[in-house]
Amino acid sequence: MTSPQNSSNVDTPGPVLQPFSLLHPISQAAYVDNFESLLPTRRRAIQLWQTFILNVDPMFKILHIPTVQPIVYAAINEPHDVKPDLRALLFAIYFSALTSTLRDVASCLNQDHEAELERFKRGIEISLSQADFLDQPTMQALQAMAIFIAAFRRFGSGRSIWTLNGMVIRAAQLMGIHRDGKLFNLSPFDQEMRHRLWWKIISTDSRTLEDQGMWTTGNRYLGDARLPLNIDDRDMSPQTTSMPQEHIGFAESTPLLSICHIHIAGEAVAQLLLCADLESYSEKLPATQEAIDRTRAELEKKFFSNHNPHIPIQRLFSNLTKMILDKLEWQCQERLLRHKQNNGREDAKGEARNYDAESDALFIRACELLDASLELVLDEIYTSYTWHTSSYPPYELLTFILWRMYTSSTQSSTDWAWQIVLRSFASIEETSIIPDMGTRWSILCKLKEKVAGLRTHTQNNLQFVGSPDHSPPHAGLEREARQENHDADVSLEGTTSDLEDPLFSMDWTTFQQSLNMDGMSWP
Repeated sequence: MTSPQNSSNVDTPGPVLQPFSLLHPISQAAYVDNFESLLPTRRRAIQLWQTFILNVDPMFKILHIPTVQPIVYAAINEPHDVKPDLRALLFAIYFSALTSTLRDVASCLNQDHEAELERFKRGIEISLSQADFLDQPTMQALQAMAIFIAAFRRFGSGRSIWTLNGMVIRAAQLMGIHRDGKLFNLSPFDQEMRHRLWWKIISTDSRTLEDQGMWTTGNRYLGDARLPLNIDDRDMSPQTTSMPQEHIGFAESTPLLSICHIHIAGEAVAQLLLCADLESYSEKLPATQEAIDRTRAELEKKFFSNHNPHIPIQRLFSNLTKMILDKLEWQCQERLLRHKQNNGREDAKGEARNYDAESDALFIRACELLDASLELVLDEIYTSYTWHTSSYPPYELLTFILWRMYTSSTQSSTDWAWQIVLRSFASIEETSIIPDMGTRWSILCKLKEKVAGLRTHTQNNLQFVGSPDHSPPHAGLEREARQENHDADVSLEGTTSDLEDPLFSMDWTTFQQSLNMDGMSWP
C-alpha cells in the first residue's frame, strides 16, 4: 500500500540524502577509484571525532574510546592503510558527528552540510561493500552500522531504519554476538564490547518495531548475552583479566544500560498487549505492572539516586527513563480500558457502564507525557543530544490526544491540551527533514485539522450564545457541527464510534481503512 503525501502545512524540502544501499550502484563506481574524494581533511576529521565523543558516544556507549582513539588518529593520518570495515566505522563516526550538530531543517539543508553527509554515507556504503559485510561481518562493521542507523534515523523513514536494523541483527547473529561471550572463552574486554553492541542493536529494533505498530516478543532473538556492565571506559582495557566492579550511580555506560532495562520491561508489556480478551489481559496485568515498578525502582537505585541534575547527560536520562516507563504504564491502562469497552456497554443488571472518568484520566496523563517528551527536545540544556531525542516523535500520544479531542466535545475544548498539541506539531515540523513522513503523519495532520475546525465552531457558538439577542441554540448544534466537519475533506464511514480506534496499537493501515481520505492526493 502506498502512503499519502504529507499533508502538513509546512513546505517540505526534497530529500537531503539518497536512500542507503549496500548494492554498490554504478553511479558510485567513480568513487571507488578516487576514494579520497569522500574523506574529510585531517583537520575536519579530528574535529568530527571530537564532536562524536561529546555528542554521540555518551548516548550509547558501544565504543571503548581509549582503545579506539589511537586507531582513529592513525587512520586519519594514514588513510591508505585502513581496512574497509574500519573505514566504514570512521565514516559512520563522521556522519553521526555531523548529524549531531544539525539543529533544524535550515542547518540540514546547508549545501556544505548536505554534500558532506552524502559523501560520508557513500563512504559507508562502499566500505561495507568492499568488506563483504553481508557475508563476512566484523565487529567494526557492525559498530559502524549501529552508529550510522542511530544517526540516519534523522533523515530516513522508520521503515528503512527497521529494515536496516533487521539486517544488522542477522549479521550479528552470524557472528554469535547474541550469545554470552564466556561460551567462547573470550576476554572480559571482548565480552563487554560484544554485549554492548548486541543490546544496542536489539533495543533499537524494539523502538523501530513500535514505529510500525508492532511489538517484540522475548524469545524472538534467541540470545543469552548478559546485560552490559555499569562502568566507565577507564575501568577496563583489552588487558583486563577479570570483570571490573560495577558502579553504583551514573557511569558512562548508564545511558545504554538504562535503555536495555527498559527494553526488558517493554518485552513484558508486549506480551501483555498480545492478549486478545479482557480475562487473559486482567490475569497478566499485575505481573506486567510489577515488571514496570521493578524496573523503575532498579533504575533509581542503581543509576539515578545520586545523579547530578546539572550535568546534561545525567539529567536527560533520568527524565527520559522515567517518561518511557510512565508511558509503558499508560499504555497498559489504555489497553485495559479498550478491553473493558469492547467487553460490553452494560453490566450484569443491564445498566450502562460509564468509562468517562477512566478515559478522562488517560487523556490528562497522555497530555502530561506529551509535555514531558517535549521538554526532552526543547530544553536547551540538552542541545548536544536533541539530534537523537528529536528522532523519536511522540506519534502514539498525539494520536490518542487528537482522537479523544476529535470524538469528545469536552476534550476538544481543552485549551491547555490543544496548546501542548500545537507545540508538539511545531517541534516535529521544525526538526524533521524527512520529505515523506508517511501515513501516520498524514493522518495526524488531518485529525489536527478536524479538531481545529471543531474548536473554531465551538468558540463561534459560545460567542453567539453570549450575544444579547441570541436564540436558544439547537440541542444538536454541536453534533451537527461535527457532522459538517467530518464531511469536509475527510469522510467517515459511519459515526465516530464506528471508526477503527487507532489508539496505542498504531495500526496505521487499519486505521486508514476506516478513514476515506478524499482530500488527500496519493502517489
